[in-house]
Amino acid sequence: MSQLDTVFDIFSDGEDFSLLATDPALLSSAGRTTTLVKGRRVAFNATIAGTEFPAYATLESARLHRISIIDHVSKSGSPSKLVTGIFKPVKMNVEIVVDGEVITLPNLLRKIAMRNVPADKQVSEEQFIATLEQLGMRFASGMNLFWQQFGANQEGINQLVEAFKVAGAVDAMGSMTNPGRIKECYQMPRVNEVDLDGPEVTSFELGRTDRKQSMTEQGFLDLVDASTENFKRIYKLRKEAAIAKKMIRETALAESWSQERVQQANRDATALVRLSQQWATVWSGAQQRILVDKKDPSVKTPQDIYDPTSAPCGRFKMIVNSNEVSIDLWTNSARANTSDNSVKVDRAAGDSSVDETILSWG
Repeated sequence: MSQLDTVFDIFSDGEDFSLLATDPALLSSAGRTTTLVKGRRVAFNATIAGTEFPAYATLESARLHRISIIDHVSKSGSPSKLVTGIFKPVKMNVEIVVDGEVITLPNLLRKIAMRNVPADKQVSEEQFIATLEQLGMRFASGMNLFWQQFGANQEGINQLVEAFKVAGAVDAMGSMTNPGRIKECYQMPRVNEVDLDGPEVTSFELGRTDRKQSMTEQGFLDLVDASTENFKRIYKLRKEAAIAKKMIRETALAESWSQERVQQANRDATALVRLSQQWATVWSGAQQRILVDKKDPSVKTPQDIYDPTSAPCGRFKMIVNSNEVSIDLWTNSARANTSDNSVKVDRAAGDSSVDETILSWG
């Protein structure tokens, strides 16, 4: 017996550690948040059609673009604050472990798309990424990530607003025609049709939604679930539209369709394309708008509208005037009491004198 075998025997004491290689997801932490850090490969549990797989995400770059503070009332009737925001653009490398093979997210989608395609018709990952860009899934150039935090603490909100304003954000309430429960909104300005860069985000956490607690049974689970479901939605809707348009071309004349029938068929096909285009460029995914009857919550009416899904996110770090500012919006958070949120920023140094007459809002 070699010395290494002896070490193994002494250390293991009969325990079999092979699950770390054969089924690492089984041993994953029960935590519901994952913190992505710029330049660091971070493990998380990915979901594909309800099945979990080990996965990794490496944050390449992200910037804070917009925040809103909203008055919210919980199911119990307690008033609180809801903070929503947009990181834009966000570039990430997401990888999934399938059958022991590490596959990038775009390559996984390519394998799904090419499964029944003949060998001579296969396309490379680079070609497929270019196709995804045309569909609106911009893995190469970066996508938006919508986030939210319920029950945000006021101290954290104040710090976030102040730091974001120092970084160049301006009041965006005037751009809203119907603000509803939104009480404050700040966004990086647009000058000459170009959005100014927001502060660099060096890390942010992502939580998971308990869909059983959602009246529409939707919500963010993880980056892979959001992207694969978005891919499926976009493909299916555009395929339906393409088939419908082909039928119009091939059948309308042969069967002497009326002008009204042709126009309606074209409108229906165009509507499918429009639905496929709604919120395609979003890391956090999209979900169908569903009206829930207030008197009978079991009565749900799907709408022909998709909205961006917001991922739970209560903590992130960003660079303002060369200082790293830690934002913690959690209420009664142990980390909120220990995080270094004392970084001060110089308002004068961060002030941006932009001519208000040339600002426009996207």
